[in-house]
Amino acid sequence: MRNPAVAPEVIDPLNAPGAYGDSSPYLAIFAACMGAIDLETEQGARQVLNAIHDTGASTADRERLTTIILAIASSSAQQILEDMMATIEWKSDFIEGFHRQGAAEAKAEAILKIIDSRQIKVTGQQREQVTSCTDLTQLDEWFDCALNADTAADIFKD
Repeated sequence: MRNPAVAPEVIDPLNAPGAYGDSSPYLAIFAACMGAIDLETEQGARQVLNAIHDTGASTADRERLTTIILAIASSSAQQILEDMMATIEWKSDFIEGFHRQGAAEAKAEAILKIIDSRQIKVTGQQREQVTSCTDLTQLDEWFDCALNADTAADIFKD
């Protein structure tokens, strides 16, 4: 006998979650990854961007979800999504987050290049501390210290 409380949810282009109503926003993201939501339309792109926003995930996790969607999207869908993310409605959630992340990664790379070029011995933990840091103020301090440091202790002083 079939249990009516347990039924599979079919997701395909004809049976995609609408505005995902009572469903999880992750279901809409999953549907977009499967091609059940047409990302080449403004409606489909808006639906998946809303879903990413509505996950309540951290900025880093929303950026990961966005990266996944952009990676599976066609070039025309990528353009639609990127254009939408550049608007005021989405800018703080997507573009500024990517910009901050990119700036932190570039600064961390510069710090490690200075350390390596000056032949300063640092531990693996200190390297990880630099590469995982997203605080631009802290990275700026380490950068300035690395320019004149003789030892790792000169850079990573508290």
